[in-house]
Amino acid sequence: FRESGNIVSGNVTFAADPRIEIVVTDPHSVPTVTSTIGNQPYVSLTPITVDGRYTIHVVAIDEAGNRAEADLNLLLDKVAPLVVLRESATVLDPAQIAKFNRDAAIVVEISDATSAVTQTVTLDGATYVSGTPIATEQMHTLRVRAEDEAHNGTDISLSILIDKNSRVMTQGIPGKTGQFHTKGCQAYANGTACFLAGVNPKKAGERFER
Repeated sequence: FRESGNIVSGNVTFAADPRIEIVVTDPHSVPTVTSTIGNQPYVSLTPITVDGRYTIHVVAIDEAGNRAEADLNLLLDKVAPLVVLRESATVLDPAQIAKFNRDAAIVVEISDATSAVTQTVTLDGATYVSGTPIATEQMHTLRVRAEDEAHNGTDISLSILIDKNSRVMTQGIPGKTGQFHTKGCQAYANGTACFLAGVNPKKAGERFER
C-alpha cells in the first residue's frame, strides 16, 4: 500500500482525503487482484472522502494459484473536536467575559464524531476538573485544548469574572433627604457589609451611621 508515494501499512490515520495505491508484484506470473473497502470494490488511487474508519482488503492470486492477502486499517478524520462550555445549562461564548456574582461551575463538553480525543483543561494555569465550583473573587482564565487522533486541534480560552459582593458609594444631599439616601444605601444589596461611605447632612465630615 502507498499513499502519496509513501509505503503505509497496519493502522494509518489521515486528516485529509487519502488516495491509497495498491501495488501487487509477482516475478513469475500475472496475479489476479481483488480489493475491497467496507465490503465494496475499491479501485487503487480512488480518493476516500468521508470521515470514518475503513479497512482495505486485498487478495492476490497468481497463475499457479498461490494466494496472498493484506489489510490496511485506515482512519480519516478531517474535523477538529467540538468544545462547548456551559454554566447552569447556559452555553458560554468564549468571545465574551463570563460574569458571575456567585460561585461558577464550568462544564466542559468535548466531542468528536470520528475518533478519540485527548484533552487538557486548565484554570489560571492549574488543572481544572469540569464542573468544579470556582469561588475566588477575581478574573480567571479557563483554557481548553482538545486534539483528535488525526491531530486536528481545538483551542478555547474563556475569561471568567467572579464578583460576589456589590459596592455602593453615595453622596449626601442636604437636609433630611441626605439621611434617607444614606439609610437606603445601607439597605441595598448586602447591606452594611457592602457600605462604603455616607454623609451626615448635619455636620460636614461626620459619619451618619454604620
